[in-house]
Amino acid sequence: MTRILFICLGNICRSPMAEYVMKDLTSKAGLSEQFEIASAATSAWEIGNPVYPPARQKLAEHGIDCNGKTARQMTRLDYARYDHLIGMAAYDALSMVPAYASSKAAVDMFTKWLSNYLSNTAGKVRVNAVAPGYFLTPLNHDMYVNPDGSYTQRYWNVIHRTPMGRLGDPKELVGALRFFADPEMSGYITGQVIAVDGGFLSCPGI
Repeated sequence: MTRILFICLGNICRSPMAEYVMKDLTSKAGLSEQFEIASAATSAWEIGNPVYPPARQKLAEHGIDCNGKTARQMTRLDYARYDHLIGMAAYDALSMVPAYASSKAAVDMFTKWLSNYLSNTAGKVRVNAVAPGYFLTPLNHDMYVNPDGSYTQRYWNVIHRTPMGRLGDPKELVGALRFFADPEMSGYITGQVIAVDGGFLSCPGI
């Protein structure tokens, strides 16, 4: 049997979606008995909480049921139990999970590799990327703002790690995108990633 554990920060969005999509794929292929598939969080932020409603809705649109799933945090025993630990995000090297940090670094390396590949095979093609931090959007509003307008504990956990002391506005991504898209400003730049995160990546959280 092959055992796979999908990992993300809270275990309420990305990793449970990967878990249940993979379970659905193996079931449809008649391979369910050959796999053990689960998901977990690196943080304790969401322990016990169900899958985030928009993520649950998206799964349901594809006929996938994740009812009963609640967030759990990784333990040291998971390293021995699972054959594959698969990270579902990029950049922040959360200290508990070396495999998670390594897989996230692949996003940066893939941008660099693709910039070389396309430059060498397709001519003057530049490949760059933008790495967003925490932004307040209609999709995640309820994760950060309570019904009475006060902020949730998750919001304060993020702010503790964000030197600029606030969540981003999606419009603040536009500047980086325009910079990369304008050959006059960035025509000699390729294989680079700009983090638009209010300083989140630069703060150790201490």
